[in-house]
Amino acid sequence: MYTVTFAVLQGVFATRMWLQERVGSERGAAAVEYGLLVGLIAAVIVGVVAVFGTGLENIFSNTSNAVCKGANAAATGGCVKGG
Repeated sequence: MYTVTFAVLQGVFATRMWLQERVGSERGAAAVEYGLLVGLIAAVIVGVVAVFGTGLENIFSNTSNAVCKGANAAATGGCVKGG
């Protein structure tokens, strides 16, 4: 009886130590924090594109047109638009 009780207590103690190591680990918490940061950055990017999307499209289009005009003026029509 004493050996069985001692073995059970050893098993309980080993399980408790194993759980404390897993719960006390900082690696899992750091991974969750990095995941939250990546999610937040992605949400900000989506929000900025949603709010300023049309304006950004116009800015890039105007810049592309200006570069194309400069390239056409400097060369013999080396600017190709579209894809």
